[in-house]
Amino acid sequence: MISILYVDDEPGLQDIVKIFLERSGNFKVDISGSAFDALNKLKGNRYDAVVSDFQMPGMDGIAFLKTIRSEYPHLPFIIFTGRGREGVAIDALNNGADFYLQKGSDIKPLFAELQNMIQKAVQRRQLEDALLESETRYREFFTTSRDSVFITTPDGRWIDFNDALVEMFRYGSRDELFQIPVTAVYAEEGARAAFHRIIQRQGCVKEHPVRGRKKDGTVFEALITTVPVRNADGSVKMFIGTIRDVTEQKRAEQALKESEEQYRILAENAPVGILTCDRNGHITYLNPKVLELLGSPSEERTKEINLLRFPPLVEIGFAEDLRRTVEDGISIHTKEAEYTSKWGKTVHFRLHISPIVKQGVIEGAQIILDDITSRNRTSPDISHGPE
Repeated sequence: MISILYVDDEPGLQDIVKIFLERSGNFKVDISGSAFDALNKLKGNRYDAVVSDFQMPGMDGIAFLKTIRSEYPHLPFIIFTGRGREGVAIDALNNGADFYLQKGSDIKPLFAELQNMIQKAVQRRQLEDALLESETRYREFFTTSRDSVFITTPDGRWIDFNDALVEMFRYGSRDELFQIPVTAVYAEEGARAAFHRIIQRQGCVKEHPVRGRKKDGTVFEALITTVPVRNADGSVKMFIGTIRDVTEQKRAEQALKESEEQYRILAENAPVGILTCDRNGHITYLNPKVLELLGSPSEERTKEINLLRFPPLVEIGFAEDLRRTVEDGISIHTKEAEYTSKWGKTVHFRLHISPIVKQGVIEGAQIILDDITSRNRTSPDISHGPE
């Protein structure tokens, strides 16, 4: 429903306009007899458009239009006045009226044309508002994004970029970076052309690994995401994308990989049994020593055991200790117990249970089993409890 404020000092015409516009069911019309009264109504009500006569006492339609444009610059405005005032039409359009329509005696086509003008004016303003909002959101994203955002031409010139890009490549200012060809920030010759070929095949590039070069020559690892904006004929008009420095991430991943490899080597050759499980008691890792302690035929068979539900483990209290660890984060130190495995091997061991915590969340537990069978075969269940 489009809300209209119709301004005219002729009461008879006010009623006719209201009846004809509201008959379609698409309009709700409010009436005002003067520009001054209309301005008061506008302060307390929201209208989608104003339709105004020109010749009115106190303030004519052009003066009213100028006031509207100063206070409500985006409100659709249509001058609807008598014949013989072509100069008014030009003046109205020059001062920001959306349309001008002359009154006439042929009512049906006249009001059909008025309805059409109102709908066009309102739709155009809505599109303009949506475009402005979209551009505002885009500019906010462009300027505040923590990622480096850029727009470039197909032949390698900058159209725009945000401050994060200037900082990433360590240039002193936007103007300085604008003087540098886009290809200069790539460490490897032909890298930009290579991912452009990927765009031709796939339509876009998402987190494509590249090596960037900073102003001081420092080379860094990065991920680039780029989409093309095309002309009507399908040719590329510009590229819009982001580039993210992942050097520290790569270093951290490599350090983690090396750390995990060192742990794996240590665990595989450890003289004690080492296993891990998730919060539900499912075994996620076990070293060869665990298989030896239990007399298990394989890793796969051992992983069939649920550490929280396997009856022999429940019976000796191991399952309850493990539950306290995965639920409450309590570490169990130096607990001794005798256990006969699923494969008939009896072992006396000292165990340690500690939680596996990642980003403040308990994800499971690590269990270390130290075989003390040869030292003490006579203490089936001696517990020193948690420390």
